[in-house]
Amino acid sequence: DGIRDDLVTGVQTCALPISYRDKLVVFHFKLSDESLKPALVMDAADHPGLQNIQPTAIALTDSHWMLISQHFLLVVEPDSKTLEAYHLEARLHKQPEGLAILPDGGVVIVDDHRNGIARLTRYDSTADLAKVTGVQ
Repeated sequence: DGIRDDLVTGVQTCALPISYRDKLVVFHFKLSDESLKPALVMDAADHPGLQNIQPTAIALTDSHWMLISQHFLLVVEPDSKTLEAYHLEARLHKQPEGLAILPDGGVVIVDDHRNGIARLTRYDSTADLAKVTGVQ
């Protein structure tokens, strides 16, 4: 997951408290005092077109966060809580588990195909993916 300064930013993929159900939740873990706090909580109901947001990976830039959730690449601007979603083709991304943003703006998605064969897919930018309409 994302590491910056004294913070480790991560997504929760296992059971969350009931108050976080049907929400996209990103946590900050502060290394110096080992505290864990929600850094971003977004209600999935506020973003039509996305159901069952369950992120498995996160990558950070100075202005936005990218998350992988099932067959979507989510681009979140954490200050304004705006979200863009891009569809990942199921035939290429059977089980997306990792994500990296390259210095040139490219995006690498890591897939675990459940049969021992991993795949790295590089996109030059999010423009190479189909944007999901109706997501706010």
